[in-house]
Amino acid sequence: MNLRQFFSHPPLRSIVLLWLAWLVILISFQTLVLQRFEIRRPDRVLEWTPGDTGRHDSAQEPSLTEPFLNTQVSMDSEYYLSIATVGYDDPLPGEMERPRGEPIKLNYAFFPAYPYLMRAVSIPLSIFGLNQIATATPAGVLVSALGALAAMVALYDLCRKELGDAGGLRAGFYLLIFPTGFFLAQLYTEGLFLGFSFVALALMRRKHLIWASILAVIAVYTRAIGVALVIPLAYAWFQQWRAGEQPRGRVLLNLAFVILPLAAYALWRFSAWGEMFTLLEENYFGRKLFWLDVTWQSLTNAWSIVLAGKFQTSLYYGLEFGAIGLGIAACVLTARRYPEIAFYSFIVLLIPLTSGYLQSNQRYVLAMPALFLALARLGKNVVFDRVWSLLSILWVGFLAMLFSFDFWTA
Repeated sequence: MNLRQFFSHPPLRSIVLLWLAWLVILISFQTLVLQRFEIRRPDRVLEWTPGDTGRHDSAQEPSLTEPFLNTQVSMDSEYYLSIATVGYDDPLPGEMERPRGEPIKLNYAFFPAYPYLMRAVSIPLSIFGLNQIATATPAGVLVSALGALAAMVALYDLCRKELGDAGGLRAGFYLLIFPTGFFLAQLYTEGLFLGFSFVALALMRRKHLIWASILAVIAVYTRAIGVALVIPLAYAWFQQWRAGEQPRGRVLLNLAFVILPLAAYALWRFSAWGEMFTLLEENYFGRKLFWLDVTWQSLTNAWSIVLAGKFQTSLYYGLEFGAIGLGIAACVLTARRYPEIAFYSFIVLLIPLTSGYLQSNQRYVLAMPALFLALARLGKNVVFDRVWSLLSILWVGFLAMLFSFDFWTA
């Protein structure tokens, strides 16, 4: 399908128009909401948030105080802007001392695909004469938003065989209005990662394993969890082998591409970069692969807070538990028709959930394609469609407002 055919295909044209309207409305909302009222600082929702949600110092955090599109940056955006404009060894975001050897720059806890694409896109934008941060910020928003558009098209392709054009459009719409869907147009990796990973899954379903593997490698270098794409890749390869529709030699050659994302992950993981990443995650950001004892303690503490009714914190943790439950339910609902996608989605949920402190699962579930396939199926019921849309739109507005004020959301 060429570009002209693409835009002449009504459902795909609708996806583009819906995405464009969403982007304009979301950015406008985030800009205007700051003009209406102020929020009392700092944010006390979690133990660590008061220290991170006060007024920022322009000398120490220039990336978070640049006024242009400032509502699209918060928290981790500082690191992506630092890498995109200066590089990994930029001293401003800080560093972590280690017992022996040189300190580690905090930027090394973040993967290169997103900030490097930001840097590339910012080159043509530099003609407008803005400073580095003001140029890199719209570049990052554009990269994220285009990733979201690609993810919408992939969801449409994944479920239209079962649910038709209406179901495909519904899946994309539910992605945009999901309570944390606003992250798809902020300086965070969600939009880009979903673009690469969801399109890779759609290509696997179409038996284009080589292209799917290439996109999966880029997904790995966007977020480490992209390595889980090797699971649906292996499933698609096995289905191809069992069907016997292609010469055995060609199928065996495809096996090399199946393991390519795993090889890309191993190359990074056992490098000096991977070592620094691990040290930062464990000792600074409090994350460790399958950190089960800390995970269990965090879950029990969070649940006790929910039961105690400490309103702000219990509301936050209640949403975390709700997102986890919704993600698990989606995997169950899609397991029969999309087994490889359901299992991949479960791994995408399991890894961050068991990596330490209960945090950000509301955002991490965005990477679960099974979630939006399940919602699109349930949305065939008109009552569910209206109720879910109303709930999601109200909640995404609330969370987008908090993010715009630089409060902790997910």
